[in-house]
Amino acid sequence: MVHLLWLKRLLEEITGNVFENSVFSEPAKNISPENIYYWRTQDKKEIDFIIEEKHGLVPLEVKLNAAALNYTALKYFSSQYECRQAFCISLEGILPVGKMEVENIKPWEYPLYREVLLKNRKSGKSRREEAKKRRREEKTWNDE
Repeated sequence: MVHLLWLKRLLEEITGNVFENSVFSEPAKNISPENIYYWRTQDKKEIDFIIEEKHGLVPLEVKLNAAALNYTALKYFSSQYECRQAFCISLEGILPVGKMEVENIKPWEYPLYREVLLKNRKSGKSRREEAKKRRREEKTWNDE
């Protein structure tokens, strides 16, 4: 029985690592690997990927289930490096309620979010402004 439980834990470990590696492949398609970093402090706060963009740093935390996200490292990193946006890339689950704005996306959605993020930074628009605009447009369309 103990042997089977160990194998189950090992499988979860391997699955998490494989998922992180597959997530790395999406940004690496469009971003130079020299601009993708791993971040960890001496007290073991860590973020899976830091993407260096022209507009600043973007932290990406990878979780199989978004409910497992711990905001501590993201809050600390964002306060130290003045990040406006953070992402949790996951396959399932809902983000726990936090005091920080973190976008929960699927691995294949990152390139789309990156384009929107870059476009908004150039135009000076925030994600909230874009979301409000989309809701107004949807409401107008639904009313017609």
